[in-house]
This record gives sequence, structure tokens and C-alpha cells, in this order.
Amino acid sequence: MARQFGLIGYPLGHSFSKELHERLFALSGDSYAAYHMLELPPNRLEQDWAELSRLDGFNVTLPHKLLVYRKMQRHALSARQCGSVNTVKREPDGSLTGYNTDVVGFLRTMELLPHTLRERVLLLGCGGAAHMMAAQTVAQGGSLTVAVRPTALERAETMANSLRLLSPDCRVRVTRIDRIPREPFDVLLQATPCGMYPNIDQTPIPESVLEQAGCLFDAIYRPSETLLMRMARKMGIPTAGGMPMLIYQAVAAHEIWDNARYSNETVTVLLNDFTGKDGVQTR
Repeated sequence: MARQFGLIGYPLGHSFSKELHERLFALSGDSYAAYHMLELPPNRLEQDWAELSRLDGFNVTLPHKLLVYRKMQRHALSARQCGSVNTVKREPDGSLTGYNTDVVGFLRTMELLPHTLRERVLLLGCGGAAHMMAAQTVAQGGSLTVAVRPTALERAETMANSLRLLSPDCRVRVTRIDRIPREPFDVLLQATPCGMYPNIDQTPIPESVLEQAGCLFDAIYRPSETLLMRMARKMGIPTAGGMPMLIYQAVAAHEIWDNARYSNETVTVLLNDFTGKDGVQTR
């Protein structure tokens, strides 16, 4: 019988995960594994959990990464460091282990940019992906500013306090996104849904803030080039989008599920196949 995998999140109309994971299963020699798109509103997670737990493994995206973390029997180090889960493996005894392969995807993508997390970092957002980026910045000794909407200030402060507990000497501050200090930042990390398909004409910050950045990573992968990225490019600011992160984290998930290995050449082919072919018309 075919093994069963899937992606849970809401909404999922923008996702390439089914096509991507089916390619990865085929490349590893398993053409029979089934991968399902499981669009699941937040209020459905609890009632559908028993069914999800019977899958051989699944990926997790917005808005479930923090909630799924609390449902795991075991947490890999990557999940504990980030406080969120994006990949779940059902073990032979039926228990569930949570991982965060976003870490791998994020760090590999950051290698494409001229600045590092050891410098001055401005992070937009405080969700699961943002928490992972914040944890990695603190781990590398960067100076972190977290900017969020007024309604998210309490959650952002909670995230910052959790980072301070792990690393008392870390440099973390929280501000409103409309009150970002007028000072240079080496790295701008965009971890909000603003600009994601279908709302592709939106940006989380104005040009006056963007021009303070030395480089930009936008975690959105559809469109593969967001409006914010296009604005940065016109200013001469180096950019990287979410598509490389998506590919690298998916590869890491398969390594967890099947102990599979993929060559750099294979990953490059996937990057070329998926980048810029998202079907979204941008201006």
C-alpha cells in the first residue's frame, strides 16, 4: 500500500508542495508515495488530529506551526530551537516527532546574500517562520530588531523573552512596524504574509524603510519575486526569495522521512524548474 504524506495549512491555494514532493519521492525511487494537500482552518486541527496522526509524515505551514509543536511526542533539536514544527515523522511505534526543516532552507538561502545573520538584522513578523529566523540570528550573535503590527506586540515580546531565556546576552528589541528606527540594517528578513499571492501589490514597509537595508530575504515564494523584492532590486539592494528556502526545506524533509540523499545538481535542477514559473503575473 502506498505511504501517505501531506501538507496541512490554510489557505493552500498558493502552494507548490504537492508537485515538489512528488518529484522528490520519484527522484528517491518511490513513485507510489501519495502526497495530499490538506487545507485545514485553525479550528479544525483538533478534530482532525487523529486522522493526521495516521499519515506516515506531513509538512506544516501557516497557521499551524506553533500549534503542531505542542502536539508532538518528541521534538528534534531544530524544533526545540525554533519553538515550531514544519515537518512531522510518524515513528515505527506510532509516535510523532516534530522537526523544523525551515532552518536548513533558511540558512542555505542566506548563503546567497552578501550579509550574514551576525550583523544588524531587521525582522518583520513574529509567527513560526519569524521565530525560526530570530532564533538563528541570536544563535549567530546578530543584533536583532523585530518589527510587528501593534496587535502583535505582545506575541513579539513573548518571542523576544523566550530568546533571552536561551541566550541572556542576546541583543533583541521589539518595535511597531510603523515605528522602525531610522538607522541602517545589514539584513532585512520579511516573514509576514504581506505580498503573498493573491495580494501581490502589497508591501509590509515603505521604501523609506527598505532603503535602510543592505540586503533582503523575503520568505514568500509565490510570487517568486514579490513587490518588495522588485523595489529592492531597483534600489540596487541584493535580494533572495522564498523559493530556494522552499526547495531546501522540502529536501531536508525527505531526508528525515526516508534517509534519502539528493545531490547538489538535483537541487539546482529543482530550483531552476520552480523559480520564476509560479504563474503569477507581476508588474
